[in-house]
Amino acid sequence: MPEVQNSRQTPISRPRVAISPDVNGLEKSVFAQINQYRKSQNLPPLQWDNTIAEQARIHAQQMASGKATFSHDGFKERVQVISQKILYKSAAENLANNFGYSNPGEQAVEGWIGSPGHHKNMI
Repeated sequence: MPEVQNSRQTPISRPRVAISPDVNGLEKSVFAQINQYRKSQNLPPLQWDNTIAEQARIHAQQMASGKATFSHDGFKERVQVISQKILYKSAAENLANNFGYSNPGEQAVEGWIGSPGHHKNMI
């Protein structure tokens, strides 16, 4: 059975917010920044997977709309959906709440790099 790593945090209730129409651009930008960082660490790039992206997007939209709190709740269920499409050794997720920043993707990646647990998930 694959090992699922799950970093639990205290859920924080967030107000409802409109979801940016350029979510796909933000997703791709964050993904590219993570791969750029991995390259700087002499690590191979991650490969984009639509199933993983879809599960992440659904969870992000639920948190942004207030249907879910800012948390890793439902992580195991998301991994179960992903595991039906791809094989994996372990799974983890990084979340960020950077509402109000002009560059939320950069803020997220920089924050993850500076956080040992999140950093481990990226490398």
